Amino acid sequence: MFPAFLRTLAGHKLNALLSDNYPYAYLLASVWEGMDAYILALAKYRFQCEVNLINLAINRNNALHRMDMIRQMLASGTIDIHIPRAHVGTTISTAIGVARAYEWESLVLVVPKSDQLNLTNIMLQPFSIEVWTMVLCYLLMKQLFKLLTFLKRHCKRFRVTRFKCGWSSSLGSVSTIGVELVSFLLIEAYLAKITEFLLYCRFRSDPRTLDEFLQSDILILIPEYMDPLVDTFGSEVATQFRAKRVRPDAFAKMPASCCARIHTLPRAEYIVRMEKYFDTQLGRKQLYILPEHLKVIPMSYLLGKTFAFKNSFELFLLQVYESGLMQQYVSTQRKDMAMMERNFFSKGWLTLDDLLPLFILLARVLLIDFE
Repeated sequence: MFPAFLRTLAGHKLNALLSDNYPYAYLLASVWEGMDAYILALAKYRFQCEVNLINLAINRNNALHRMDMIRQMLASGTIDIHIPRAHVGTTISTAIGVARAYEWESLVLVVPKSDQLNLTNIMLQPFSIEVWTMVLCYLLMKQLFKLLTFLKRHCKRFRVTRFKCGWSSSLGSVSTIGVELVSFLLIEAYLAKITEFLLYCRFRSDPRTLDEFLQSDILILIPEYMDPLVDTFGSEVATQFRAKRVRPDAFAKMPASCCARIHTLPRAEYIVRMEKYFDTQLGRKQLYILPEHLKVIPMSYLLGKTFAFKNSFELFLLQVYESGLMQQYVSTQRKDMAMMERNFFSKGWLTLDDLLPLFILLARVLLIDFE
């Protein structure tokens, strides 16, 4: 499967530094799994070398220190390769080698969902403004026809002249059926959506675009090593990101779901599915991915100063992707990720608290009637 001219490293020990970063590399029952861990296993088989796996525990309290330590270990040659892959900026030391991962990733924002209750207009949310406008026009037309019918019966001077037409009765029947069908579909659609909104959407709407996010009061976690990357987002976006910036030392004292974070799309898809970010009381996820992506970046592997077979390793990576091995592995991994959804349970029932928006709407109607 792999080209015969690639070098072999029989008897050589490869020191690989791994840090937990799903879906690229993660520990599962004391065994390293993930896309890059899989590539490392293939490399061990192909180059016939011994691989020494070094686990580097990274969390939000020590992330910045660990990143500096990784660069120092690579530059000194203490380790040969760092797993998982990363985006390499222009400020990286020349003593550190870089091997392209032959893959580009979308950068996205993982944003906390709003926890501010929205009890006033939740009854109107199932339909868009256009649909409510159509419903309102229909009701106005219906009242207009009722008024014309009343005037026809009680006022001779306002009687409407009838025009006889051979197809008028058929047209009236078709129109009646059409109106009744549309009314039925709208009522059923409203009832289906309002139950969902009462259960899960009792909060104010969240930003759906980057402009809406920038106008919100949501902060964003930006470690120091991400500053050069943020500067590439454009002057206006970078300026507003810096105004919302929270550093890791301050973030360590905050709740985990208080700030937005920048992640690659595969990493973000995993984070929003994590059980610790799932509210069992409300039956909803606490985080979501902003639909508008920030940018697309190339990914690379960081190599140590003494990494002697860089060219062979890059050719090996290219062969892994061209052979379809990575595509097959990613497809299997995505199926496993989809199974995570089954670990979450929905609330499933209505409580009095869920019906509070309905009670508020009824109270408003009664007040209007009394007035």
